Amino acid sequence: MRKLKKMLTLLICIVMAVTLIAGCGESKDGKDTGETVKESTTQDKTTDKDVSENEKPLMEKTKVVIYRAGGLKEGESDSIVKEAIEKKLLEDTGTNLDMDVKLLSNEDFVTKVNLAIASGEQIDAIQNYIGGVTDAGVASYIAKPGLIKPLNEYIEKYGSNLKKSIPEISWNSITFNGTTMGIPYYNQQSVFGILVRQDWLDELGIKAPETVADFEKMLEAFKSKDDNIIPLVGRPWEMERLILAGALDCPTYWQFFVDPDDRLLKQGVFHPNYKEVLKYQYRWAKEGLWDIDNRVRPQESLDNLFISGQSGVYMGWNEIGYLIDNIAMKTKAANPEAKFTILPALKGPEGKSGYLTMPAALGAVSVFQKSKNAEYIVKYIDWMLSNKENYDLARHGIEGQDWAAKGQDVWGYPEGKADKFSNEPPYNSRYQVVQNVNVSDRISAQYSEQEIGWIKEVRGFETKADILEGVTLPVVPDWKDKVQEVYDTYTPKCIEPASAALADPYETYDKYIKPLEKDLTGYFEIITKSYNEQVQSKKR
Repeated sequence: MRKLKKMLTLLICIVMAVTLIAGCGESKDGKDTGETVKESTTQDKTTDKDVSENEKPLMEKTKVVIYRAGGLKEGESDSIVKEAIEKKLLEDTGTNLDMDVKLLSNEDFVTKVNLAIASGEQIDAIQNYIGGVTDAGVASYIAKPGLIKPLNEYIEKYGSNLKKSIPEISWNSITFNGTTMGIPYYNQQSVFGILVRQDWLDELGIKAPETVADFEKMLEAFKSKDDNIIPLVGRPWEMERLILAGALDCPTYWQFFVDPDDRLLKQGVFHPNYKEVLKYQYRWAKEGLWDIDNRVRPQESLDNLFISGQSGVYMGWNEIGYLIDNIAMKTKAANPEAKFTILPALKGPEGKSGYLTMPAALGAVSVFQKSKNAEYIVKYIDWMLSNKENYDLARHGIEGQDWAAKGQDVWGYPEGKADKFSNEPPYNSRYQVVQNVNVSDRISAQYSEQEIGWIKEVRGFETKADILEGVTLPVVPDWKDKVQEVYDTYTPKCIEPASAALADPYETYDKYIKPLEKDLTGYFEIITKSYNEQVQSKKR
């Protein structure tokens, strides 16, 4: 009996010891409190002020998922930069995030975003150009009722640096019916140029063109060099932005104008001169002067046509930094004898010209209504824009490892790394989800004197501002389906066939586009009223 009592006593002691040992590894609610930091979609609200240093628990990370367009390439330093950003963000603000920025090509953006929404995957925000309600930009998601979360209260509470660094003209681009639906860029506005092979001009003994007529003759001369040459590669919308809209004194198809006849604000396709824009596109495609696959060719393939020497004029994405970094430098690496020039805006038949200005807010980050992480997205971007150090970390990576300061507002690669990093950058601005030249606007030290000259020259080119710059058209839900229906009618029947040389716009424009103008009169009246009110308000 005594023996049994001793055994029972020993068993009870063992059970108590095990319980005490297990309790050392658990919090009061039974959760593991070991060294592993767990991911969660909600953040531990405990702060340093709530507990003593000895009692302070480990903060849980909040995972934030942003789908980013633009086709950026992953770099070998991405994970290291991510860790550095998250560490500094935590040290500076107490915000503990797991930043998951997914890099998507422009071609896959809509498909992958919509798939994530439909499948219920975590997707907190999107980053893309703003665009309009009928394209792939963030505005098309904003136009869907209840899909995107208003950010006014979050910006007011957590966005003091956003309000300081982003000007009103940018905020207006992402504010609809008085509601701020995203965090916008602020970028240089005079940034476009047309890149041309100067060595081809020299070989053929012709001068750089100054008019659209001379430009067409240049394309014909380039074609005469070799039947396999595609003189011009680029997108129809870039052709409008860079040449035809300015030269023909009309808006692009995505812009608006005030019709002098009825004083209504209308889409660019309804401008009397837009038929001439389509005429040029049709003729250049039909005569083999322009890549026939201009709408559907993947961006990398389009760029490679110029880089490989199969084309002499580039209009794929003509922001000057992209032209230098991704086109001219790579072409020069493939062919050291290649030379280039940047054309100013070409004059049209009546002497009109002008590159379109880059919108002050080319792009934006918008947060989905279902996301629980709007607060953390605003906090992250506010932190990034709070000073040059944070911005440079998100844009360029780890200083001394991925990049090096080469002087005031100049960045380059560390000693001995320029050759390798020029071809394979270790980091490509993955976590710089918003651009802002007020915070930092460094020029690359890799640029030659000629390339720095191009940047200065481009910033002085003649430009044409969008009449909606700084004005936000209202979202009109009652008209959304009708606007989409009209777009879906004229685009495949007139605009796309013209750029593919499948249908003469002189035959299709009056048949398919002009009749649709009357169908949208009610919509035009609504947006005209809003436009006039905003213009008058700014004058006051």
